[in-house]
Amino acid sequence: MEKDQLFISTYLGAKSSKEDRTIEFIASKEVVDRSGNLIKIGGIDTSIYKTNPVVLWTHDGDSPPIGKAVGIRRKGDELRIKVQFATPEEYGFADTIYKLADNGYLNGGSIGLFLNSKGIEYPENMKVGGQLVKRLINKSELFDFSITPIPRNRQTLKAGVLLQALDSGVIDDVELKEYELMSEGVVEDFKEEVKDNKEEENEVITLKAKVAELELQVKEQEMEIESEDSIYDELYNEFVVPRKEKVKDKHDKFDILDDYFE
Repeated sequence: MEKDQLFISTYLGAKSSKEDRTIEFIASKEVVDRSGNLIKIGGIDTSIYKTNPVVLWTHDGDSPPIGKAVGIRRKGDELRIKVQFATPEEYGFADTIYKLADNGYLNGGSIGLFLNSKGIEYPENMKVGGQLVKRLINKSELFDFSITPIPRNRQTLKAGVLLQALDSGVIDDVELKEYELMSEGVVEDFKEEVKDNKEEENEVITLKAKVAELELQVKEQEMEIESEDSIYDELYNEFVVPRKEKVKDKHDKFDILDDYFE
């Protein structure tokens, strides 16, 4: 069955372990994102992802992974993924991302999901945490986890975090330039994704309007049929019933005459 793809970003809570270069992230949480999506954590199938648990930079599947997921678990309304980052010798850019995330300068992450229409609802007037839920995703399949500089939830990154990291000595000038080069187009891609989601939302609104229009047409047709039935009943009672009574009376008289002459 054909499936749609969805990329949901979040603000990452992180728990670091410098011994093995691992950081446990809150990959997703049951909160309403900027596009009005609410993902049920218990409905995320992680079995396929576990067979190839690579961690990417901004969903870039053409570049080497920056790490691998060494642990996936659910805790309450959170999906947590423990990431082991590549070493400086293995992949220099991955080390840059590790240092930024480990020191709190890079806090955005994103999961990629396959969606099945049977697992999606479009509730009306449903709110969670004061936010309107436009699309409720009950079942999905995880296929990607990425680190990204632009989270979709309402907790945004602080301005100038890269300069702060540079001033603090977490990264150097070369690593900053590499980060900027690797991040080219991320903002534009995000804008395009938001635009696509808006178009999808407009399509749903249009479909709902068409359904309402069809329901109105059906109701009008039902009213017309009821009106025609009412007119038919009136005509039947006015013209047919009296004639049937006359015919019956006439037959009754003939029956009496037949009895008389016997």
